[in-house]
Amino acid sequence: MIRFAQTKHQWIIATGFIFFLLLPVTVAAKDVGFQKAEGFLGKAVEPTGIKEGNVNIYVARIIQAGLILVGLAFFVLMVYGGFLWMTARGNEDQITRAKNVIIAATIGITVIVAAAAITNLVVKSAIKVGQQTIES
Repeated sequence: MIRFAQTKHQWIIATGFIFFLLLPVTVAAKDVGFQKAEGFLGKAVEPTGIKEGNVNIYVARIIQAGLILVGLAFFVLMVYGGFLWMTARGNEDQITRAKNVIIAATIGITVIVAAAAITNLVVKSAIKVGQQTIES
């Protein structure tokens, strides 16, 4: 049986994955309407000097940077798991530990990619519905 999250590092990664899974739920928790949201965003962005049309670009870049960091963490964990396995020298405990690291990293990246895809789908659908509502 796989023992997950035995170390502090694994707990931090698991907490991060759960945060990314719950992020769309917390974002969608309050419906303020698209007209109110546009006015609010304009007021919130005005002091920063960012043009109003560029906010979505900055948010997309932040999300992209986060996904790049997650991909980097996946790569590091895979290399670490591979290193453990290669240096196990027949030690079954270390081989099991290496397998668990590789499995946990694979599950983690799968969850993150799925969460990003679902969030992307929900946001695009919400924008489409919002535009149809405004045009009506």
